[in-house]
Amino acid sequence: MYKLPLSGFITGLVVALPGLALAQPGVFCDGTESGGTGVNSCGPPLRYAYPVLDAGGIGLTELRIGTCDGNPANYTNVCMPASWTMTIEPEGLSHYSGKTPHGQVSPTVDGLCTHLIIFSGPMLGAPFTFGFDNAKPSHDVDWDRQSSMGSAAANWSEPVGLGLGPVHGPRTWSIPAVYEWGMVVLVLLLLTAVTIVVGRRRQAAIG
Repeated sequence: MYKLPLSGFITGLVVALPGLALAQPGVFCDGTESGGTGVNSCGPPLRYAYPVLDAGGIGLTELRIGTCDGNPANYTNVCMPASWTMTIEPEGLSHYSGKTPHGQVSPTVDGLCTHLIIFSGPMLGAPFTFGFDNAKPSHDVDWDRQSSMGSAAANWSEPVGLGLGPVHGPRTWSIPAVYEWGMVVLVLLLLTAVTIVVGRRRQAAIG
């Protein structure tokens, strides 16, 4: 009976590992707003692009991405498979109000998105890049999806944008990260202190 040498087994395992990794349920983030290429099958590069890259086809039927922009008019140049639709629903997935660079782990979940972007349609077996243009800046958002393999969702302990972790979706406020609120509070405290000092000097001058 032929026996596979240990070195041959190890070599085969190393060759097979990339394929196993690709077969994992994953939604990637590649929009130009996030520093990606924005490349898609629908036209020019998009600000928000979400490649679904699974080996062998997964029978995707629905993809949901968190967003804090509930105005459908702000979503243009939508890229999705033929016979699919995109809707914006007032329901939230987890988000972090800051923007974490791709490849880093999002520091926390600090709330819920106000809305969902829902792509849905007939079963899709081939890899596809969903996307759209939206002028709003981005922040870390959750995703989930339904397919013939069952449901899958973002794992917040995984790096942002690389398939298993959260991705980036539109936000609507002007301060992009929670930690920047600390600076806002500091400025307000300084202004309060200046106001108190000026007030006391005026009282002293009057008295």
